[in-house]
Amino acid sequence: DASENAGGEFNGLTRTEAEARMEAERSYLSSIIDKHNKDFDDEGMRDSGFDPSTHEGEMIILLLANGTKISVPINDLSVCATVRTMMQSPYRDRYGNSASSSHNFELSLSDYDPEAVKQFVNLCSRLHKEMQTRSMPVDGVIRRRRLQEEDDLGTQFVTAMVHEGTISEDCIVDAARIAHFLQGRSILQSLALILEESIDATNCLALCSLADALNLTSLFERSVKFVIMKLDSLDGGDKEKDSSSEDTEIWS
Repeated sequence: DASENAGGEFNGLTRTEAEARMEAERSYLSSIIDKHNKDFDDEGMRDSGFDPSTHEGEMIILLLANGTKISVPINDLSVCATVRTMMQSPYRDRYGNSASSSHNFELSLSDYDPEAVKQFVNLCSRLHKEMQTRSMPVDGVIRRRRLQEEDDLGTQFVTAMVHEGTISEDCIVDAARIAHFLQGRSILQSLALILEESIDATNCLALCSLADALNLTSLFERSVKFVIMKLDSLDGGDKEKDSSSEDTEIWS
């Protein structure tokens, strides 16, 4: 009935439809987690053949949106699964530039802000160096412990770099998009946690759209819940009073 759908639309969805979508997202996440747990041993070993020592001196050339290039040690980006896969691929020569050294590889990041790319690379480099000081075997239970350690370190590094301004507020969203593209799992999860804490009336719709695009279920749920909460406030409160509150910023 009309009362269930009161409160306007959220990206084309009524409140009831938004809640239904949240429940569907939650069910989907649960199914993914179940599948992940079932296949964890096989999946956890997918990078077990990557040995950073065999790639010393190799560089990857990143193509930026402003037409410039930056050269980065491949190992600095080895915290990203996409880069590790490139290095282990039997077709790795296809990633090279025939005009440059056979040990150089190219990767276009021209869809992202150049400054965000540089800040992301700096984060990856620092995280990789820290992980190397804590090097351990990568098989069996130890592999799982290493993944958890990488996640914990990622959270520490991202939080510290945001607080110190090394990762600027303007670059956080693009850094998350880069982490998603390069499959930097620990970095993406850490950035998502920071974005969750920044949800307000001015950005909730944009963050919901970002979370949907990057499959960040927790961020999606938090941003949708924020919108629904504000809709409930508008629907049940003093309309004249609420019209001047921050709640109305959602629709501006």
